[in-house]
Amino acid sequence: MSGIIGGAGSKSGVIGTTELDIEEGNFTFSIVGSGGTAGSWAQTGTTGYYRKVGPLVQFSLSGYLTNTGSYSTFLRVTGLPFVAAQEGILSISYYPSTVVDAVWRTAQIVTGQSYVLFLSGSKLDVQAPWSEITTGAYLNVGGVYPTAS
Repeated sequence: MSGIIGGAGSKSGVIGTTELDIEEGNFTFSIVGSGGTAGSWAQTGTTGYYRKVGPLVQFSLSGYLTNTGSYSTFLRVTGLPFVAAQEGILSISYYPSTVVDAVWRTAQIVTGQSYVLFLSGSKLDVQAPWSEITTGAYLNVGGVYPTAS
């Protein structure tokens, strides 16, 4: 791909011949509670894919929780491939929950961390409790976030 100004083979997009920093691959993640221990916890069918272009990381993950184990407190997905420089934009395509209510749910990546934090409540300002998670359903998350590396 050539830039507007630059030599053949330039991937800079505008000026020069500097190559873009592009990296992609798979990563391993875990669906966990922020408290307690794994106990008999188990997950299967987990797949994580990422593509980093410059400072932006695009990722998608899917996992199947077969046993909630002894975790407690709040729901998290740990093991993202890079630490976030600031909060990112995420979407949840399926949220397995034992609670049937009208409360909104969302997810975010916390600045300086490499995990997804789930939020709920009418103002999306309360961490989603681990106790809402049920086994036998897929959790799919995708998003984009900036990284300092």
